[in-house]
Amino acid sequence: MNDNMGIYNLTSYLNLISLIINVKRLCNIYTIRIKELGGGFMIIMNNYPEVGTYIMLETSGYSIVEKKKVQLVRQGVGGFSEDGQVVGVYVKNNKLYFFYNGLSFETSLGNFICVNSYISKFERCFSVTIAGRDICHIVYEPFIDPGMIYYDADPEEFDVLLYLSELLKNEDSIKRFMYGMELLKKQHKE
Repeated sequence: MNDNMGIYNLTSYLNLISLIINVKRLCNIYTIRIKELGGGFMIIMNNYPEVGTYIMLETSGYSIVEKKKVQLVRQGVGGFSEDGQVVGVYVKNNKLYFFYNGLSFETSLGNFICVNSYISKFERCFSVTIAGRDICHIVYEPFIDPGMIYYDADPEEFDVLLYLSELLKNEDSIKRFMYGMELLKKQHKE
């Protein structure tokens, strides 16, 4: 291989890297691994449907904390998928993030699509797309609490993925969620 071919390949590679970075900026999507955020990172989410607990996301992973033992301001809401993955949504520095599989995805209102629908008689599919990029497709059987059937309540009321999809169904619902998180933060400072 001659020197010109090597320079051409290097230039092509650098142009490709530059293009990828610019596309990510244009799409306004950023993927952040918790461990890459460094010290001091902590996100507090309500653990839905476990009303008395928080999910704390930290650089070392996550933990479940009882609300009555700590005074923390929540930044979002989350829960666990059938396979044990933490899934949730939170607001930090007036920015919206979707969290799944150990990753936080920063997004804007116009680039976020969340759908949860039945794909068979017993299964639903919860899917999130950010800026045209598929983030997750979780196929699951909705949790049905036998106690809720006894009280004639909606069995899907305790389905965390359905709850999240209702919070994230359109720009108005997302704006209300973000506004609510900001109000909580302001109230805690007072």
